[in-house]
Amino acid sequence: MKFKLVIFDVDGTLTKGDNSWKLIHSSLNVYEQAKKHRELFFNHEISYQEWANRDVGLWKNTPVKKIAETVAFLKRKKYKLALLSSGITLLTDKLKEKFGFHYSIANHVCTNDSGLLTGRIECKVGFYNKDAAIQGILREMNMDHSECIAIGDDENDISLFQKVGLSIAFNPINSRVASVADVTIRGSDLRKILKYIP
Repeated sequence: MKFKLVIFDVDGTLTKGDNSWKLIHSSLNVYEQAKKHRELFFNHEISYQEWANRDVGLWKNTPVKKIAETVAFLKRKKYKLALLSSGITLLTDKLKEKFGFHYSIANHVCTNDSGLLTGRIECKVGFYNKDAAIQGILREMNMDHSECIAIGDDENDISLFQKVGLSIAFNPINSRVASVADVTIRGSDLRKILKYIP
């Protein structure tokens, strides 16, 4: 199988520590309120879109080396590179620009003409549908999931892991994520994935 696209999760895979949602919630002192929304989602009481809407609503009227080596190596091998996150574009767009990824797909937090957050969000990547979220890239590149490599760490990567040609769990959060992946890697050096990529 000849692979053409390498897809990276962001929160927990390319960034350490808290996810982008939690970082913003904490900085705006709304984390305790946001935890209630998370609980509602995981209890199947609200949809991912509703969870995202409620979380971003808390922000209304707020002003808005190893990765580089890995990206350079993969580009030399002629891979296209994508960031795919159920987080927000405030982080993924910066990573795309900084490291030269070809694509970035995440959820877009809306702003008004004054540069203030509106409390609305355009959900492009739900918690359980990363496999569907990359359809536009696949159509553009005239390829299917089997020609992709996915790197991730969380349960929201499982739908993608189950469809791609090669899945790599990088510091998976639990055994379920590891069991679905073709390869599991632990440690802080992202470059370890390179020995598994043809």
